[in-house]
Amino acid sequence: MDTSSLPSPWPQGATTLTYTGGCHCKKIQFEFEHPDIYSMTALECNCSICESRGCINVYTPVEKFRFTSGSHDEMTTYTFNSHLVQHRFCPTCGVSIGALVPSYTPQDKFKLTQGSEDEISQYTFASHIVQHRFCPTCGTAIGVLVPSYGYVGINARTVDGIDLERLQKNLTKVNGRELTLSTTEDGGELKPSVSWDNTGRQ
Repeated sequence: MDTSSLPSPWPQGATTLTYTGGCHCKKIQFEFEHPDIYSMTALECNCSICESRGCINVYTPVEKFRFTSGSHDEMTTYTFNSHLVQHRFCPTCGVSIGALVPSYTPQDKFKLTQGSEDEISQYTFASHIVQHRFCPTCGTAIGVLVPSYGYVGINARTVDGIDLERLQKNLTKVNGRELTLSTTEDGGELKPSVSWDNTGRQ
């Protein structure tokens, strides 16, 4: 994944360190790769869920996040509003670990021989995560586009040995109360985009 597309982009060619963390009861423990956390910008979001949990978030590509105890399946998932972001927490002690944020990448072996992604109509419902695609002229169903998860937002409070006072020196506040998530096509890849209005929440 191109780390320049993370909410807090990594410097090009940045050297990464391995950080560890976990919940209070230690059922969920993890490690992840990230440039020096104190040299990066952490994000404090004021959306309704982040504000209630007091989260300060750092971000890493999903392939650079690994469980050393527990798994995604062992965590409880909570979604709201757009239902695109999966907020994860330990079902035993309730500590918020972070969130999975989706990206939509078409299968490499699927190619349109006529028409384009822009010419296909799409329909979503309920969770609004799966995109149902159909021909806008005849209505024939082409198929569905199912997201993979591109990056992980990690609650920095769960990182072992974190110095929150030091981290807050590079803290950026994000107005998540006016943040909505949608998907746009960028270079053949459908990915979440950020737009601002007066009503949306994550």
